[in-house]
Amino acid sequence: MRPELDRSEHPRLPVKLEQAIHSSFQSLKNFQDLFTDAVMKLFGSGWVWLVMDSSHKLKIFSLPNAESPLKSGLIPILTCDVWEHSYYIDYRNNRRKYVESFMKVINWSFALQNFERAQIPDMTQTMRFNFKAEETKVETTKPLFMKEV
Repeated sequence: MRPELDRSEHPRLPVKLEQAIHSSFQSLKNFQDLFTDAVMKLFGSGWVWLVMDSSHKLKIFSLPNAESPLKSGLIPILTCDVWEHSYYIDYRNNRRKYVESFMKVINWSFALQNFERAQIPDMTQTMRFNFKAEETKVETTKPLFMKEV
């Protein structure tokens, strides 16, 4: 990660996503503070996610190791890698500095694409998993392009 990158390479927060963040977190600053707090509180390795729930509300969701928010029926919008390999060389044990740098290089255009896709009813169904406790097999619904006619 290179926080010194020219800001013009990373577009501003798109209005549509900014409105959703304000609706869910009251401000971009509050979102950044809560997201940073989630990174700081995650014990060990894992991921911190900005996700959309079934009511189309944005939430911050942290998970250890290689867990995915899809298992909880949440749609990923963006994520921050909190595995030690992602920050140790540049930041040592300073996670706060790492997440501050992360906030400067978020690809908001990509996050907006995920946000818009998450609002398509059939698309959110294809991204949800159906877990059965008695089975080890994970069943998913068919993606749109695989629907039988």
